[in-house]
Amino acid sequence: LWAKGLRHSVSAAMRMRRSQNSIQAVETVQPLVEYPAVEEPTVTSNKISEVIDRTGKKSLWTGFWDLRQHERESLILDHVIARTRDFAMQFRSAKRLCEKLAMTAQFVRELSVVDGISFDLVSMFVSDLIEIDGFGKLPSQKDIQRFCLALESWSSSAISEGSTQTLREFGYKWYALKVAQTLPKDQHEAVLALALTVKERSLHLLTPIYYMSREHTIFMWIVDCLWCSIEERNNFVLFTAGWVNPHGPQLKYMPWLQIGEIVVDIIDTGCASNVDFYPRGGSGEALGNAMGQAQSSLVPTFALRLTQLRATMQSQIDIAKSLQVKILVVSSTILITLGQFVATVIYQRYVEAFASPL
Repeated sequence: LWAKGLRHSVSAAMRMRRSQNSIQAVETVQPLVEYPAVEEPTVTSNKISEVIDRTGKKSLWTGFWDLRQHERESLILDHVIARTRDFAMQFRSAKRLCEKLAMTAQFVRELSVVDGISFDLVSMFVSDLIEIDGFGKLPSQKDIQRFCLALESWSSSAISEGSTQTLREFGYKWYALKVAQTLPKDQHEAVLALALTVKERSLHLLTPIYYMSREHTIFMWIVDCLWCSIEERNNFVLFTAGWVNPHGPQLKYMPWLQIGEIVVDIIDTGCASNVDFYPRGGSGEALGNAMGQAQSSLVPTFALRLTQLRATMQSQIDIAKSLQVKILVVSSTILITLGQFVATVIYQRYVEAFASPL
């Protein structure tokens, strides 16, 4: 019992020491680089239910005069509904959390380029998505830039004090040793001898990034996955990963969804495996539950609401066309009656007047 208590005391003292060192490291962290200021877009209250209500309350005369606009919006909405259903099927079949995030990012990017309708589809989708519990505090574009730059700086750090070799360079050597098996034999012992030092160094440098990112759930999940991959599997190939989104322009709304695209690219290039980015820990479970809620309720409901909006617009189109026909019939009747009256008057005044002397 005395020995067991001593071991617990020593372990507690070591954990306290590591915690103090981590806090001191966080306090001494300097800004990595200066990044440009990004104007953050605001998500307006443009829920799809409100759009349906506004569309249903439109005046018939408005629908009458804007009939072509309604028809154009209906055709565009048909394509959006078809894409939403495809997205729902792909989203349901996706197994990885990062893949679900990447699919959502691509879907938001596609909605943002839809033009020719009088309402914002992205705002309609995002306003419902951000209300899901589990995402935590949503990071901004500025936060995304800072986080990605921090990880790039982490990969470019030296493996030890005074060394010119970086973690990324060691990761390439580790890949050549363990995966490609192309590293010269005379370098095997040197690389293996540095493994423990590189592990301790990388985890030590990763600690301040974790504390800097603890306000955002998705950042904490990424750092947790990196930590476990290095500590449990010695996955030093992870140092070679790039932390820049390779899949096109940045997202205007919810830019943190691009993290999913980055992680998918890291897995596809062999820098990590699906096990490394499993929804582990409190942050991973929260994100997994949030994406599960989006899969089970948000996406199907969004597709259903779009269908309801399409039906509402179609009913307005039908009413407007019926109104046009009625107005055309009434106008034709009035014009025919007026023409007959004018013809009768002209005949009585002029034709009969000239014909009476004869």
